[in-house]
Amino acid sequence: MAAAAEANVIFLGDHMWRIVLLSVLLAKTPCFADTLGSLEELECPCRVMGLDMFLDGGTLGGVLEDAEGSILKFCLDGRMIIVEYDSEGKPLPIPPTHYFIGADHPGREGARPLDVDGEEERLLTRILREWIESVLPAKKYEEVFRKFDSCTNAEQQERLCLNNNLSEEQLRALRINKMILNREVELGIRPKN
Repeated sequence: MAAAAEANVIFLGDHMWRIVLLSVLLAKTPCFADTLGSLEELECPCRVMGLDMFLDGGTLGGVLEDAEGSILKFCLDGRMIIVEYDSEGKPLPIPPTHYFIGADHPGREGARPLDVDGEEERLLTRILREWIESVLPAKKYEEVFRKFDSCTNAEQQERLCLNNNLSEEQLRALRINKMILNREVELGIRPKN
């Protein structure tokens, strides 16, 4: 009996390094990392760990990871908007869409809209632009940015990335950059091309 107990201790000891490694890896995954509630809590530089494209018209939702390994979910609202008309048949002005933090989609629990062109929205945009520049320096990839902007669907975007040997992370950067540029046109910050 003592030999069996001793064998179990040795067995556990041999695999203890695996348990420790697994604990470290799980602590760095989004479901186990510290989840932040505000942009101000982020320790820059940050990176976008993942990005989902939703079939609601174009919402992009992702997870920002900061220098400390903490995460903050965000989304850039691209849901389709139904145009409404006044009594004379003229289209009513379309309100600007929002950026959200706290969830990867505006309709999910925890999603908090940021004020349009407000301080938090500008901070999120700055953090995303810094990350984009770190994975796709504008001067080096100017031609890719230009071509990507003319893509009209995900298949064209993916083909462009394959033809230019770009990584999945760089594709995420291009998609977020396009969303930010479209947002600036929507707000009148950037002229429409």
